[in-house]
Amino acid sequence: MPRRATGQIVEPNGKQKSFALRFTAYGKRRFVTLGTPAEGWTREKAAEELRYTLDRVKRGHWSPPARATAPADAFGPDTPSFHEFASRWLLDREPELAERTVDDYRWALCHYLLPFFAKHALHEITIQEVDRYKATAVRCGRLSNNSINKTLTRLGQILETAVEYDLITSNPAAGKRRRLKGSKPSRTHVEPEQLMTLLTAAERLAGTYQPVARPILATLAGAGLRIGEALDLEWRDISLGARTVRVRESKTERGYPRS
Repeated sequence: MPRRATGQIVEPNGKQKSFALRFTAYGKRRFVTLGTPAEGWTREKAAEELRYTLDRVKRGHWSPPARATAPADAFGPDTPSFHEFASRWLLDREPELAERTVDDYRWALCHYLLPFFAKHALHEITIQEVDRYKATAVRCGRLSNNSINKTLTRLGQILETAVEYDLITSNPAAGKRRRLKGSKPSRTHVEPEQLMTLLTAAERLAGTYQPVARPILATLAGAGLRIGEALDLEWRDISLGARTVRVRESKTERGYPRS
């Protein structure tokens, strides 16, 4: 059974001078502007339009309104700046994001995107400007290619929302051509022939961890466990006769043996 279509009414507030509808249709988030109070729009009228729109979506009869193509200067002075829109974009999403994710988003905005794009109106952020930002970030040498790409991803998310809100006609930060060639992080692994040396060194540790260091390392290496899985083990999880270790998942009582 398909999910019931839902949506919400956006009321005039600050830069948003018109009533609008925000809803999901055909797998995409939609934003449809209705009109201003001066044009006769009220919350009751917007609610009626929302019910009508969702019914058409459910029946498959709704189609997005044709987007007029306009030159950049046709947007006028009411187009919000990137600073205004990006700040509101993050504020609206904070409740649904983990604290660490919010910190990551703020890092990209405050340290890199806003210093470059803050005074740009949304329609002034073109493909050329995105490429200029990318080139500037590379020249500064403060970030790796992977980190620059993270900031470009965040920029693309913000501008994609602006497209959905009909504030700009396309997303200039979209596409692989706006990204730099990334690199995979290099990680050091213990080779099989080095394992015995590591275990012998663990036996010589001093202090609290000396009695358990070698057994824990041997279990991690021999059974391929994560550190959390190894620390959760109990004697009932180990069968010396069958040479298996029963690993229990953290959220359920299910588990599976590892030899």
